[in-house]
Amino acid sequence: MSKKPIIDLVYDGYCPLCSCAAEYYRIQRQVGVLNLIDARTSNDPILKEITKRKIDLDEGMVVRKDGVFYHGKDALSLMAQIGSNENWYNKLNKHLFASTTSASFSYPYLRALRNLLLKIRGAGKINNLG
Repeated sequence: MSKKPIIDLVYDGYCPLCSCAAEYYRIQRQVGVLNLIDARTSNDPILKEITKRKIDLDEGMVVRKDGVFYHGKDALSLMAQIGSNENWYNKLNKHLFASTTSASFSYPYLRALRNLLLKIRGAGKINNLG
C-alpha cells in the first residue's frame, strides 16, 4: 500500500475568511492528505522555506504539492481543482475558482477582504519577509 502525498496549505489563522476556508476545505482522497498550517502560530519548517523563497504570506496563501509551491491566485485555483465534491463549500469553490482566469480575477478582491477583516480585528501583518 502506497503512502498518500501530503499537501500543505499555509493560511492566516487570524483571518476569519482564511480560517473558515481551511476548516471546510477537503481534497479528493486520491490526491493526498491535506495538512493545514496556520502561518501565525505554527513552527512548521515550511514557513522557513516559504521565507527563503521570498514568498510573501501577506500577499496570499501558499500550497505545496509534490514539492512545488503555489501562491495566491495559483494556490486558490489549485485547491479548487483538487477539491472534493463532499460539501457545499468545495463544490462552490470548484465552480468559482478552478479556472485560472476566474481565480486571477477574484483573488485580489478576496485578498482585499482579508486585509479589511484583519484591520477590523486589529491584527498586523504576518510580515514573514521582514
